[in-house]
Amino acid sequence: MNPNQINLATMAKHFCQGVVIANTNDAFYAVMDTGDTKIAYVFTPEHMKQLYQSIGYNLAEFEKKSRKIEANWSPGIQSPIQQPDLKDPDDKGKKK
Repeated sequence: MNPNQINLATMAKHFCQGVVIANTNDAFYAVMDTGDTKIAYVFTPEHMKQLYQSIGYNLAEFEKKSRKIEANWSPGIQSPIQQPDLKDPDDKGKKK
Protein backbone atom coordinates (compact mmCIF):
# COMPACT_ATOMS: atom_id res chain seq x y z
CA MET A 1 0.00 0.00 0.00
CA ASN A 2 1.41 3.33 -1.03
CA PRO A 3 0.99 5.91 1.78
CA ASN A 4 0.83 8.69 -0.83
CA GLN A 5 -2.42 7.20 -2.14
CA ILE A 6 -4.16 7.32 1.25
CA ASN A 7 -6.39 10.35 1.84
CA LEU A 8 -6.53 10.68 5.63
CA ALA A 9 -9.03 13.51 5.39
CA THR A 10 -11.71 11.19 4.03
CA MET A 11 -11.11 8.20 6.32
CA ALA A 12 -12.98 7.37 9.53
CA LYS A 13 -10.72 7.76 12.55
CA HIS A 14 -10.85 6.00 15.92
CA PHE A 15 -8.78 7.10 18.92
CA CYS A 16 -6.95 4.05 20.24
CA GLN A 17 -6.88 4.07 24.05
CA GLY A 18 -4.92 0.86 24.36
CA VAL A 19 -3.68 -2.16 22.48
CA VAL A 20 -2.90 -5.73 23.49
CA ILE A 21 -0.91 -7.97 21.17
CA ALA A 22 -0.76 -11.74 21.44
CA ASN A 23 0.38 -14.53 19.20
CA THR A 24 -0.13 -18.18 18.36
CA ASN A 25 2.19 -20.32 16.25
CA ASP A 26 0.49 -19.07 13.09
CA ALA A 27 -0.71 -15.51 13.67
CA PHE A 28 -0.50 -12.32 15.69
CA TYR A 29 -3.57 -10.67 17.21
CA ALA A 30 -3.79 -6.96 17.99
CA VAL A 31 -6.85 -5.95 20.00
CA MET A 32 -7.35 -2.19 20.03
CA ASP A 33 -9.54 -0.43 22.58
CA THR A 34 -11.45 2.45 21.02
CA GLY A 35 -13.78 3.41 23.85
CA ASP A 36 -16.82 1.17 23.99
CA THR A 37 -15.55 -0.87 21.04
CA LYS A 38 -12.72 -3.39 20.83
CA ILE A 39 -11.38 -4.09 17.36
CA ALA A 40 -9.26 -7.18 16.73
CA TYR A 41 -6.82 -7.39 13.84
CA VAL A 42 -5.09 -10.62 12.80
CA PHE A 43 -1.67 -10.53 11.12
CA THR A 44 0.56 -13.11 9.51
CA PRO A 45 4.02 -13.15 11.13
CA GLU A 46 5.44 -11.42 8.04
CA HIS A 47 2.84 -8.65 8.13
CA MET A 48 3.40 -8.15 11.87
CA LYS A 49 7.13 -7.77 11.22
CA GLN A 50 6.37 -5.14 8.56
CA LEU A 51 4.07 -3.33 11.01
CA TYR A 52 6.83 -3.44 13.65
CA GLN A 53 9.33 -1.97 11.17
CA SER A 54 6.88 0.71 10.05
CA ILE A 55 6.05 1.75 13.61
CA GLY A 56 9.76 1.95 14.51
CA TYR A 57 10.51 4.05 11.44
CA ASN A 58 7.56 6.40 12.03
CA LEU A 59 8.40 6.85 15.73
CA ALA A 60 12.01 7.71 14.87
CA GLU A 61 10.86 10.23 12.24
CA PHE A 62 8.40 11.80 14.68
CA GLU A 63 11.10 12.15 17.35
CA LYS A 64 13.51 13.70 14.85
CA LYS A 65 10.95 16.29 13.77
CA SER A 66 8.90 16.91 16.92
CA ARG A 67 10.03 15.70 20.32
CA LYS A 68 11.32 12.73 22.28
CA ILE A 69 8.52 10.44 23.43
CA GLU A 70 8.74 9.15 27.01
CA ALA A 71 6.79 5.92 27.53
CA ASN A 72 7.24 2.64 29.37
CA TRP A 73 6.07 -0.78 28.31
CA SER A 74 5.54 -3.63 30.77
CA PRO A 75 5.81 -7.05 29.14
CA GLY A 76 3.93 -9.96 30.60
CA ILE A 77 0.43 -8.51 30.47
CA GLN A 78 -1.76 -11.31 29.19
CA SER A 79 -4.25 -10.69 26.46
CA PRO A 80 -7.71 -12.28 26.54
CA ILE A 81 -6.39 -14.80 24.00
CA GLN A 82 -3.62 -15.89 26.37
CA GLN A 83 -5.62 -15.98 29.63
CA PRO A 84 -7.08 -19.23 30.88
CA ASP A 85 -10.85 -19.36 31.20
CA LEU A 86 -12.18 -17.75 34.34
CA LYS A 87 -13.34 -20.24 36.95
CA ASP A 88 -16.82 -20.16 38.41
CA PRO A 89 -16.49 -18.39 41.80
CA ASP A 90 -19.12 -20.76 43.27
CA ASP A 91 -17.16 -23.83 42.14
CA LYS A 92 -14.64 -23.57 45.02
CA GLY A 93 -12.36 -26.14 43.40
CA LYS A 94 -14.87 -29.02 43.36
CA LYS A 95 -14.19 -31.66 40.74
CA LYS A 96 -17.07 -32.44 38.43
